[in-house]
Amino acid sequence: HNLCSPAWNMACDQWLLQNVKNFGCPILRTYGWDRPSLSLGYFQAYPASMPPHYAIVRRPTGGALVFHDFDLTFTVALPPDHPWRKLGVCERYARVHERVSKVFERRGREARLAPCVSRITNHASIPGAQSSASSPDLCFAKSSRYDVVIDGAKVAGGAQRVTRDGLIHQGSIQGEREWRVSSQELKAAWETCGADFEKFILFPEQRSEIDELVVNPFGTQWWNQNGGRDWRSG
Repeated sequence: HNLCSPAWNMACDQWLLQNVKNFGCPILRTYGWDRPSLSLGYFQAYPASMPPHYAIVRRPTGGALVFHDFDLTFTVALPPDHPWRKLGVCERYARVHERVSKVFERRGREARLAPCVSRITNHASIPGAQSSASSPDLCFAKSSRYDVVIDGAKVAGGAQRVTRDGLIHQGSIQGEREWRVSSQELKAAWETCGADFEKFILFPEQRSEIDELVVNPFGTQWWNQNGGRDWRSG
């Protein structure tokens, strides 16, 4: 997977949401970050204090703050006529994380989907956990229903956004050292559930459209500090 700037990563996902209807099939995108980064949820208040040396970007999906140091970040984009669009948000969330959990099952680890919302108390067991893990604004300080959990530690979470153009699920699989997950592992886990993949390559004009979204809104101070409630709500 490619290492890209925080603004480009979010702009690409927004572009996928706006254009997946034109491709007629689901898209799985895996990516990394070219610098230590923090992503904020669409509606999340900008924190009063942030760790130094981290780039900050706001996602087009909801949820809480996520550190992007050692994680594998992925996006699932679905066209508006995909069967999962008809499911409830919890059911869609479970479908995605059932596939993520198979990454760890293939490693011989017992991964489960969290049955309910709960606080994570054993922060030390969270792969890649940060010193601010006790903050309620941190995504991996709590587990939501159907997050992927191993030995009481949340290892994968995500958020979704649905518009008339399609659906995106933005997810993060946390891990460092032996916990780190590769894009090949995630793809293989998806294939165990019957998925077939073809490589997707962006044309220059498509990259130019993404670059425009980097300029406005994802690279702007206004977007990242205030959120996008009035920006192309779709």
